[in-house]
Amino acid sequence: MKIRIPSIVNVILGVILVVSIASLSTSAVDYDPWLDVTDDGYGGIDDIVATAEHFGASGDPIKNVTITGHANKLAYSISDQYIAEDGSFNTPWISVDGYSKVSISLYTSSTINQYVLMAKHIDGFVFRVDAMDNVTFHFFKTYDIPNELISVFYQDYSGFESWIHIDIYLIP
Repeated sequence: MKIRIPSIVNVILGVILVVSIASLSTSAVDYDPWLDVTDDGYGGIDDIVATAEHFGASGDPIKNVTITGHANKLAYSISDQYIAEDGSFNTPWISVDGYSKVSISLYTSSTINQYVLMAKHIDGFVFRVDAMDNVTFHFFKTYDIPNELISVFYQDYSGFESWIHIDIYLIP
């Protein structure tokens, strides 16, 4: 049986081509928060699944995005607030009179928790604006607030000590 030299060269070139393509496709990619649709700080299969679930959907392509650099006033800030085991924290009531939006920035060391934004009318009626369980390590959201006062409530259910950092920005 004769082995032809050109066929061996073709096999070797094919292996080199496959290896070089494979090494190019596995290069590291920088993290892009706009592609992290699950907001867990990691670009993974959960993001692909969340995107694929909406494949074929249609609608208005304009997103309602508030640029936080234009926040007019830092109304409240607390850093490294200690939360005891299964403890909670409540901000004081903050006046939002004269402002149309409020942005809440919350950093936490726990992901087993509950976040509640409450609003109070001038007549004293209190209601819940938003509530979420298991907020990720960094949470940021902007709300339309036509009310007089707001307060943020945070409850930790992790069974461990934790800490939070809260910033509340007012936007005209």
